[in-house]
Amino acid sequence: MRSVAKLTKSTKRTHGPLKFLDPETSVVFLALTCVAASVTIAAVERQNSDRDPVALFHAFLWDSPLPPGALDKLTPEATTAIASGLTLRHSYRPLLVPPAFPPGIENAVAWKRSQLESFIVAVLGDVKVSREASAYASKAAMAYEWEGFSDGPMAEATYAEAFLNRNPTSAIAPALQLFILHRSRCAFEAATFEKAADVQMKASASYRRTWALLQKSTNAIAVAVAGQIDSAPYAYADWTLHPRKFKPPR
Repeated sequence: MRSVAKLTKSTKRTHGPLKFLDPETSVVFLALTCVAASVTIAAVERQNSDRDPVALFHAFLWDSPLPPGALDKLTPEATTAIASGLTLRHSYRPLLVPPAFPPGIENAVAWKRSQLESFIVAVLGDVKVSREASAYASKAAMAYEWEGFSDGPMAEATYAEAFLNRNPTSAIAPALQLFILHRSRCAFEAATFEKAADVQMKASASYRRTWALLQKSTNAIAVAVAGQIDSAPYAYADWTLHPRKFKPPR
């Protein structure tokens, strides 16, 4: 089993007989414990970006660098939109102010929510949605770490889907759909490892619904990044099963 990102020793978790490295934890851990957090995060992400099959998504979520050639297969329209979106992501300062020291679970979740706000604004490419993005992110389900289990990403996807069901015309819908797509694939892969058939089916259904919505989206960034998530060999755990192509046993 391969991980998306290399973690420090203190953030490594075990999942049964196999080691499972949580890609979400390394960024949070470094952000809340390093004096030169932004420099250290960049160094870790740059070291591992070549091995990240969903690097575009993580660039928008964590402001991490893209590996060489990450945009080569995209259309000129998508490339232009992504370049503009990532420029905004790098310069944007969220309304949800990231927490100061000391590190801890509450601060980690608060920091991740501030990054989610920035992600939404960057994918939409418009600071005018910052208040709605901030309002959503301030209450969004965000796990401190997943530790290889499906409940974290599944809860994050479920919360976002429920929000969109209540607010189908929300201006931040394309960004949340992209977020759901990633989280539901991660949940599916973790559930496959756990042999949690109910979660596996739930995550697969969420992924299929969201993929169908994104195929109709006019947001060039969401469409392009969704395409990478869908075509990637994995998003969280290296499995051959794909949530969109999954057929549950009868």
